[in-house]
Amino acid sequence: MAGKEKDDQSDTASETSDDAKSVRSSQEHEATPATSVEDLALPCKGLCDDLDPVYDITKLLVDDGKAIPRPKFTAMTAALDEYEWSRHSLFHPSCLPPTHPLLPHALGITHPNLEAPLRALPTTLVVHDPSNVLPANKSERVRDWDSETDWEDDADVLRVYRLHTGAAGEALPEERVAHLYLAADRTHGQGHHSFVYIGELDVARTLLPGYTHTLGNEQPAAEPDALAGSISLRDPEFEGVLGLAPPIARVSVAAKLGIKGDDHLAREARMYARFPAALSQHHRGTTRCTEIDEPVPYGAVVPQFFGYYVPCDEPKDKGYLSAILLVEACGTSIEGKTLNSHERRTTASLFSRLHDVGFVQNSEYPRNMLIQPGPLSLPPVQRSRSTPSFRLIDFGRAIDEEELNIIEANEDGTCSLTYLAGDTLDGLWRHTWRPYVCRYFL
Repeated sequence: MAGKEKDDQSDTASETSDDAKSVRSSQEHEATPATSVEDLALPCKGLCDDLDPVYDITKLLVDDGKAIPRPKFTAMTAALDEYEWSRHSLFHPSCLPPTHPLLPHALGITHPNLEAPLRALPTTLVVHDPSNVLPANKSERVRDWDSETDWEDDADVLRVYRLHTGAAGEALPEERVAHLYLAADRTHGQGHHSFVYIGELDVARTLLPGYTHTLGNEQPAAEPDALAGSISLRDPEFEGVLGLAPPIARVSVAAKLGIKGDDHLAREARMYARFPAALSQHHRGTTRCTEIDEPVPYGAVVPQFFGYYVPCDEPKDKGYLSAILLVEACGTSIEGKTLNSHERRTTASLFSRLHDVGFVQNSEYPRNMLIQPGPLSLPPVQRSRSTPSFRLIDFGRAIDEEELNIIEANEDGTCSLTYLAGDTLDGLWRHTWRPYVCRYFL
């Protein structure tokens, strides 16, 4: 993940290319599934290799607030009766106290941003979309939607999605259920091919990083972090008893939707699945990377990835429903913001560090670089713009060596990136680095 110092004597194009290839060869590793921020430690050649975990989200969870009206919750449950898993879900009324689930996007309540990997990804996503954002078409959204009042008053619209598993185009069995609440007035960004919303996600509390079961004065150790099969989704002590933490918790995530007929969202999901886990980790100290002569902060490069979900059933009206890319919300675009020289070098270094592990972002614009107060190891109220956290986004045009090989083998011209055939990743990198990154960031 970390780069290396440039050789002062290496000033030819071929030597630069060889250096970059050497860096990738020594640092590239197989992507690993999301488990916990502690378990994803990987060896990197920074000046300081210590992981700097983000702040414990379990200390920020909000369990107070107005609940979804019980008749509406009962109707929601009945609408899901056709699915076998719904009768055993943590979201069944028999598993929740009258205080849950909470009313989405309630006035004055901010749910914590999910900034570390879930211990396992949900395999079934029940999407609440009463304002009709899933068609990813501004003209089809409910106009004048007001989350402060309409979630309680208007009828809900449920869509069932499943976790996409990759090239086979299939999905895992319905094992772990989560609920995602989307609203037209919670737009976070819009691009040429996509819409991004801040969604609220109800997920099993036991899947949260840092979860420990607490009963009275006892606090047993957290369950071992592992993938789905060995994780119990149910708190063994919770049986709908008031006073105990409910088995679900609500967090905030970014939900990205793609417009009809566009393949950028699916390509971006493939890139996230291929990224080395270390690209979304935070480290203390600094590191060096190709093209940057000075040490740079050793923060994360890309957002956390929480899965790519596809519709389970075709809508009755045969209309289009976008797939959903769930990622960490990492702030706002730097476009139009003033950065000092150190911040410009930091942002430029993220492109270089991405290339050092074998990827080219291929859309190097300020709108695709996010900034937020940091560091993320502190509680949100203690973070500051003077110590910002940056992140790269928008990988719908990104490419790696595997993608180049696919393009070169594709002779029928169906790939949207066939113009790259015969090129190399290093050649593409040299082409994009100078005109874009230096213009905007150095």
